Amino acid sequence: MEEKLKSLGLPAVIEWEADEYEERERSADWFWALGAVAFFGIVLSFIFGNLLLALIIAIATFAIYAYENRPPQKMNIRLTPKGIQIGQDLYPYERADYFWIDEEREGLPMLIINYRRAFFPHLHISIEDVEPTLIRLYLRKFIEEEEHQKTFAEEISDLLGF
Repeated sequence: MEEKLKSLGLPAVIEWEADEYEERERSADWFWALGAVAFFGIVLSFIFGNLLLALIIAIATFAIYAYENRPPQKMNIRLTPKGIQIGQDLYPYERADYFWIDEEREGLPMLIINYRRAFFPHLHISIEDVEPTLIRLYLRKFIEEEEHQKTFAEEISDLLGF
């Protein structure tokens, strides 16, 4: 396969570093709203006698707060003939349905890959320091390209600022 890629003028491996998530500036109001929603959720859980839900809300609130206060880590991204490697994890092309490169979004272009799995089927990888056209030509040799339609969960996530 590497010879085929080279005959087409494509490298055997495309590699870059990307942030694990897009860092967004959070105002103090955002954190106050997080605390208020959590507080009311915990109070309602106590009123209805659901202590387990109150504990889950408290832990989730702490996890979101901790996650939002740390900078994103840099991840090594490699497109290889076997699949997409993110750090030490390999995502084989055989399990992917399609890919899409969203160049019209605000900020950096985003590589979106849809995998056949129930939870978190979409992989979102920001493209930094590599030409999106090169990635598109490379991935077309392994996966079908199809425009990605945002899911309801992605719309809600964007609305809430995640």
